[in-house]
Amino acid sequence: MFEAWGSKNLRIDVRTNVQTIQLDDCEDVEIVVPNLRHFEAIVHINAVRTKVTVGNLETFELPPDEVGGSQPHNQYVLRMIDGKLVNEVLKRSNIFPVYGGKATLPAAAK
Repeated sequence: MFEAWGSKNLRIDVRTNVQTIQLDDCEDVEIVVPNLRHFEAIVHINAVRTKVTVGNLETFELPPDEVGGSQPHNQYVLRMIDGKLVNEVLKRSNIFPVYGGKATLPAAAK
């Protein structure tokens, strides 16, 4: 597992198997995984201007999240499905979707 939080202008070159890369509140990230066998998943929230290149596939730019305030926002997972990179909402229990702050957390997560 590799995790980056609150980082800017980061380049990650993956040259070995990494089960999960996690990005939280990051900007301008480039992830390069030359070997398809080394890619499993990227879990992310608010990863602004993040580009992912896996093998010879077309570079995938993570879509912007709608975050902030008291509205909930989701964590996402990018993974390979049928030879394509697919970005989906990551379903979890209790504290996800993430809220803007402790005051806005649902009772089950406090």
